[in-house]
Amino acid sequence: MKNCSYEEAVMTAVRSGQWSDELLEHRESCLVCAEVTLVASLLITDAESLAAEELSLPDPRLLWFRASLDKRRNVSLRATMLISWMQRATLAVTVGILAFFVPNLLSMFRGAGRQILGSLSLPDLPATVAAPALVLLLTFSTLALMALWNEYAERS
Repeated sequence: MKNCSYEEAVMTAVRSGQWSDELLEHRESCLVCAEVTLVASLLITDAESLAAEELSLPDPRLLWFRASLDKRRNVSLRATMLISWMQRATLAVTVGILAFFVPNLLSMFRGAGRQILGSLSLPDLPATVAAPALVLLLTFSTLALMALWNEYAERS
């Protein structure tokens, strides 16, 4: 960009608002001084409007409190993320072990059931089968509820 020898004088005139006739004539003929006048007057207008506005800053204690809450939340999320992944892995391993052993257990129970039927009376059979089934049901329902609760807690 070209410089003009009148540029400083034009800036002073824009700030003060006092223009000499010679400076006005020069501004009309010089592109550099015309741009300086335009840009400087717009910047001065913006600065005055910003100075007139009352900008209120938030309370620093509130900002500090919010930042500490965010920090605590992030730390707890990181800590519970490991726990939730461990729960998922435990559930997956448990399902895998059950998928591997259930067919063998069923055949074993069938064989044992035939032996038990010979030695037990028929009214005792439901209690014999229901006790282990109830323990398994409670164990897996507890694991499922823990996984669901953890998913709910992560979303909220």
